[in-house]
Amino acid sequence: MTTVPPAPVAPVTALVELTGGALLVTAEELVVRVWDVYTASVIAAVELTGADDGFPTAAIAMPHGIVVLATKRHTDRCFTRYLVTDSLEAIRPQWNRRPFMASAMAALPDGAHYVSGRRDGTLDVHAVCTRATDYDDPVAVMTDRHAEAVNAVLSFGAHSLATASDDGTVCVWDTRTHSRSFSQDARSNAYSVVQVSSDHLATSHYDGVIRVWDLRARTCVLELEGHVGAVGPLVLLPTSHLVSLGHDDHTLRLWEVQGGGRCAAVMRLPAQPRCALLLRSGNLLMVGCDDGVVYGITLGLARRWLALVAWLCACGAGGDAGSAE
Repeated sequence: MTTVPPAPVAPVTALVELTGGALLVTAEELVVRVWDVYTASVIAAVELTGADDGFPTAAIAMPHGIVVLATKRHTDRCFTRYLVTDSLEAIRPQWNRRPFMASAMAALPDGAHYVSGRRDGTLDVHAVCTRATDYDDPVAVMTDRHAEAVNAVLSFGAHSLATASDDGTVCVWDTRTHSRSFSQDARSNAYSVVQVSSDHLATSHYDGVIRVWDLRARTCVLELEGHVGAVGPLVLLPTSHLVSLGHDDHTLRLWEVQGGGRCAAVMRLPAQPRCALLLRSGNLLMVGCDDGVVYGITLGLARRWLALVAWLCACGAGGDAGSAE
């Protein structure tokens, strides 16, 4: 563990909730911090100071306190690094390297493997290794690939993956056969993907549209329009409402997907959203922005609407939270 100064104004790249409820935050800098969400104070931090280190591009939590980071080098090569959270007071870095450009990751249900989506459009399956001498070579590679970068990977069900890509396609993969079982062309770069029901996925796109896909009918059944410009992260709430975050218009929108796609609320954010995470409590949405701030947004019911109240939570720069429109 290293004592570090407050975070500079560096865009936030990933958010991970740890076992004890703390929030691990990565940004476009060589420091990873663990924050107490409710006091906005740093619990622990580690500096990534190796000669080949680059800022983290993706992060996921695995069982037994392991956090997997994909980091980007200045040469555009990436390697995997593990942070093993032995306690909230200490973070031990693992130096497991291999050259790959990971743009998105997802943990598999078995707790022993994860999938990385690469900027060359390929998908790799990895086994979690906990020794610093282990190299993180893939144990399997999907037989097909996207034509362009993979922007999001979602693990759902027992053996399924969903991916969103810059090539405009939305795909579902079978992790047993390592093959693609579903593919539809959205005609616009796809940024994020979430599961909204047992047989429906939602994806966000650079054309400002959120599309809902029926996996059984193998078609798009709903288009949600309202954002101006590209749409970024999507988050499904316990109430089955869908939250979308606009890259270009800096707004958060709340959608009633099961009610015909009505937009129930709009909230303006102070900066461009980069990533989002719903905490396990289900009533606090964390949004990491390009101003280096993580904003906490409380979610509650009021007059049959979800009331949105924002407050500054953590990570570096100050600023005033947005307000619901």
